[in-house]
Amino acid sequence: MPNLQVSIANQIATSAAQTTLSLQGLITTMKASGMADSAIKQTLMNDLNSGGPLFGAFKNNIKNTVRNSVELSSNASANGQFVKAGIKMFQWVSVSDGKVCPDCEGRHGLEGTSEYFDTIGREGSGFSVCQQNCRCKILPVGYKDENFDKPLVKPKPVKNITAPSMAGKHKTVKDSIAWMKADGVVSAKFARLPLDYANEITKAMAVLPKRIKKDLVVGDFSQFQKAQGSKFKTAAGHNFGVSNIIPKDLTKAPELKLSFKELKKGLYGDYKIIGFNTRQYKSLKEISERKIATNELWLKKKGKPYHFNTTGEAMIHHEFGHLIENGVLSFDQRKKWNELAKKWIKIEPTEYIKKKAAWTEFYGEAFAESWAAYQTGQKSRLPDYIVEFIENI
Repeated sequence: MPNLQVSIANQIATSAAQTTLSLQGLITTMKASGMADSAIKQTLMNDLNSGGPLFGAFKNNIKNTVRNSVELSSNASANGQFVKAGIKMFQWVSVSDGKVCPDCEGRHGLEGTSEYFDTIGREGSGFSVCQQNCRCKILPVGYKDENFDKPLVKPKPVKNITAPSMAGKHKTVKDSIAWMKADGVVSAKFARLPLDYANEITKAMAVLPKRIKKDLVVGDFSQFQKAQGSKFKTAAGHNFGVSNIIPKDLTKAPELKLSFKELKKGLYGDYKIIGFNTRQYKSLKEISERKIATNELWLKKKGKPYHFNTTGEAMIHHEFGHLIENGVLSFDQRKKWNELAKKWIKIEPTEYIKKKAAWTEFYGEAFAESWAAYQTGQKSRLPDYIVEFIENI
């Protein structure tokens, strides 16, 4: 049998080498375009923390290596048991589901000794087009536990699209919306909802307390204004997303109006509403590009960035962070947050976190930005006292 440890080490080394070359090429390109070192660093940090095309590919390669290593280990163990039992002849069995690679398909039914298969290359050894993703098996000739006169067909498991674990993993917007409605959304209306928005919304919802997920309303800006009963006075401050909490009896949206029976029972409560600018920004990547461009402009003109979070994914979590701020934090917690925010602002140069709500003097944008950073894997950018506050909410 091949040395499993050497095989795994080689796979990891190859992934690291590919990532290093890509990183060097990207930095060279950005420098050649005139980007400042600080902007390059921010771009790379965003890619690392959000699982972007560069570091995301590396993480996926490592995950695949671990998964395939488990499969290789299992195959090696099974082969050892067969040999120990005195079995001499083996056969190659491929998986017939329309995805088998041409190298493996041609080997289906091939017979030989264990040493023979070691020589020509075992399943997952890297000889084939499918490389370490091979799903074939080498089994004893005459093995009766399954019918191997034809290629093995592995049925796909049926997934429950509304299961909590499916947050962020849906293949269609329809399935994402079904998940949202199973988790507390009472209205989800978009003229156009990109899939990346939809999956990030479900990921943001998955970490919310139950009382916040109850009676959620999500939609585009048009639906947000309809539910709230008023239009934006200006476009400023509403470039990407908005959030609010409004009493149910004040909404102007017909589909959200309480029935006479509900009004009679006094079932008022509040709607927690979120709106996203899916009309202007057709993908989360476009939002990231816009924020990065804004930061570069501010760095040149004012020597500091404007945005703290620069990814579209963080924008989604930012808006849900405002719901936590308004619907979860107690008076004492809000007071404590203001103390921490003032401390943070002294060491963090970005402009956006300095904004306060005029009517409460609460550092709401700092809270939403820190919530978004924490939820998108960027808590290393936050001071320990900010992280501790979030974890104790």
